[in-house]
Amino acid sequence: MSVRGRRVAGVAWRIAGAEVRRHGRRYVGSRHHEALLVLALVLLAPVFVLFVQGAMAVGRSLAAGDPATVSAARYYLPGVVVFVVVLGAIQAGRRVLSLDAREMMLTAVPVRTLVRGLLLADLFEWTVVFLVPATVLVLAVAVGAGSPVLAVVGTVAVAVLFVAAILFGYALGLLVRLGLRHVPLPTTFRSLLGALGGVTAAVVAGGLVAFAGSIAVHGPAPTATAGSGGGETFAPVSIPVATLPAGDPLSRLSWYADLLFVGTPAVETLTTATLVAAVAVVLTIPGSLTVISVFSPSFWYGDAPLSGDTRTRAGSQSVTAASPTRRVATRLWWRAVRAPHRHGFVFYYLFALGTLVVPAVVYPSLALALVGASFVLLGVWLAGALFCLNPLGEEEEMLAQHLLATLPTAVVLRARLLLGVVVGVPLVLVGTLLLALGPLSLVDAAALGGYWLALTLASAAFALGVGSLAPRYTPVRLFARVESVAPSVTAIVYHLVVTTVLVAAGPALVLTGFDLLLVGGFLLGLLVLVTDGSYRYALESFEATGRDPGRVRWSRRLAVHLAVGVAVIGSLVSSAVGLAVLVLLPGQAVTDLVLLFVAGYLGYLLVALLILEGFGDGIRGMDLYWLSDSDIRHVILGIAATGTVEMGVVAMAWYFELPVAEETLTAYAAVGGTGLLLSILPLVLLVNGPIEELMFRGVIQRNLDRSFTTAGAVMVGSAVFALAHLPMYSGTPAAVGMALAQLFAISIVWGTVYARTHNLAVPMLCHGVSNALAVALLLL
Repeated sequence: MSVRGRRVAGVAWRIAGAEVRRHGRRYVGSRHHEALLVLALVLLAPVFVLFVQGAMAVGRSLAAGDPATVSAARYYLPGVVVFVVVLGAIQAGRRVLSLDAREMMLTAVPVRTLVRGLLLADLFEWTVVFLVPATVLVLAVAVGAGSPVLAVVGTVAVAVLFVAAILFGYALGLLVRLGLRHVPLPTTFRSLLGALGGVTAAVVAGGLVAFAGSIAVHGPAPTATAGSGGGETFAPVSIPVATLPAGDPLSRLSWYADLLFVGTPAVETLTTATLVAAVAVVLTIPGSLTVISVFSPSFWYGDAPLSGDTRTRAGSQSVTAASPTRRVATRLWWRAVRAPHRHGFVFYYLFALGTLVVPAVVYPSLALALVGASFVLLGVWLAGALFCLNPLGEEEEMLAQHLLATLPTAVVLRARLLLGVVVGVPLVLVGTLLLALGPLSLVDAAALGGYWLALTLASAAFALGVGSLAPRYTPVRLFARVESVAPSVTAIVYHLVVTTVLVAAGPALVLTGFDLLLVGGFLLGLLVLVTDGSYRYALESFEATGRDPGRVRWSRRLAVHLAVGVAVIGSLVSSAVGLAVLVLLPGQAVTDLVLLFVAGYLGYLLVALLILEGFGDGIRGMDLYWLSDSDIRHVILGIAATGTVEMGVVAMAWYFELPVAEETLTAYAAVGGTGLLLSILPLVLLVNGPIEELMFRGVIQRNLDRSFTTAGAVMVGSAVFALAHLPMYSGTPAAVGMALAQLFAISIVWGTVYARTHNLAVPMLCHGVSNALAVALLLL
């Protein structure tokens, strides 16, 4: 490469690096954003592990010479490529065509160099999000097939195809937008058309993928129909596995799929069609780069500046409201009607609906149930997404009113909750009615409908909470044309995933035969906690605006909500890590149980460290020091007090003949025997005790201490500690209650020694040694 070429490449790399850092700061702008992102990735770990295992199973089938996978890949590939091309076309307007790039045009950087830098930045981000997971799956297939050739060729083939599809999408999106510039359309309508058109195209492309794959693999339709709502649950659906279509694939690009299976008995030699497809894909890269380099300056230099829609409608706010809440709700409603492009981010939620709408097209017999479920999901999603997902970020409507004290903060938040419920409830009612006409009985539909209606309010409140936790203050461009203070990606993802899980939790528990009153009480109690805690967090976040989050003194009610939330998150992450490890375990009883034990507590450790680093004083701010003479005395007293409490409970149970709950550790001992206990003995001392104390004393009790007295923080923290261990016990309610009471009393001992010494090493030793002694007693 010449000197000039190296300079151009260096400038392009610097532009790419600057763009990646800029967008990184925009999407992950603070420590707590990073902490939330890591937690989300950990929670998704079991799903990715299952995909890896599935890929390895595909590799083993290839090693056996099964041609079905190759045939299915040939039919899937064109749809997948179309989907990636559409995503590239949408992305073209976000950075390469973004008007923000005009600022760079004021420099002496050549246009082509600037374009290359912006493209490199985008390719880097897309590589992290899509190409890296795809490469891992290809390598898993290669491992399953035992083929080093497949590992190399398949990885290169996936990378080349991905880059070619993205660049072709960029070029296509550029040409389409240049053509639309000559169509006389109002600014707002053009913005909506760009947003809706892009998302619709992506959903349709994804539908083509699912449709083609379903027809190729499963045949045209199910053989059974759904129930009619006469008291039965979902009718079983039998999907016949049909023979794959004979003959050549529909597209010549399909032959490129053979490169993904080279080196296995399923594809021993490459055909001429595969080589021609590979050459076409490779040539697409320079061709697309040429189009982008030639036409990008025309867009930058010739496009007119965006102007806001400043038109007003006479009488648009003439509706009088009887209360401040209704007045604010009316104002927010008319603002949304006059400037709908401000809510362009809502179209992201439509991507998830494609997973239900596409099967409804492929299998018409399931259409009624799937469309009903789609309405329910859309109602719950929009209840939070439209008006509640970024309350702190929308300064003109929320923060300014609060700071100027024109209205109480509670009025503004309640107005958003009101609008969310008004939007969500009709959609949920329509969806429940469709499900009642289809697979659900009237009783189940009524029960689930009531739960989903309550969930609309919980969704709106949760959106307020997560939006206040991860706000966005600066406007961004959505789909290149829509400028809006959109919620952060973190808030959108958490709201989407949590509400989807809660929507599915109702049918999962009700339709599986659990007691309706018990399930209903549990779900409604969960919704009350989510609604009240999220609303109060948003409310008090306004009061804490501009202050150090680590020094905020929350109300006692919110402090309890946060303590319970931290314990629940710790349990969820611990379970996610445990599930991911469980999938990979070799099946040896003692080893598996030990690994599960360690993995679960590593999940707790991760949550504790992320909370300290992302929301508190940092890891260096932990109260963890070498033991002084006073600390050693407190350790001895704490261990003695713990033993006294345990012996007192045992004596009470024996004297009054009370039932005793079975603990998970005792069940483990029955399965693994002495070998398991000997393996766990050092772990309860070095892993279990220290990590639980870091979570419940170093995070939960320490934060409770900012809102309660010392005694109150110890008591509330101990109650949370005891309830967090509820899944570890089984037996009658009286027996489980006795076990939790024992844990509560012991936790008070450990919380007290921590409050007196302010050194986490003291309760860690008390906890670890006490548990180790309990395990040692099981060995006797």
